[in-house]
Amino acid sequence: MHIQSVAYWAVHGDIDNLESFLDGRRKGSFGKVTKEYEEMLLEVIEKEPAKS
Repeated sequence: MHIQSVAYWAVHGDIDNLESFLDGRRKGSFGKVTKEYEEMLLEVIEKEPAKS
């Protein structure tokens, strides 16, 4: 952890609210994979590698 991060959270974090220490940038970043992409990815993974 960088000293800048420690200094930031020392000022912005609330010891009585541990969730205040969570990084807000993480919120909502889990929905980037669409159902179509997930299906295509699983299809590709299941195929045998092409012989060269």
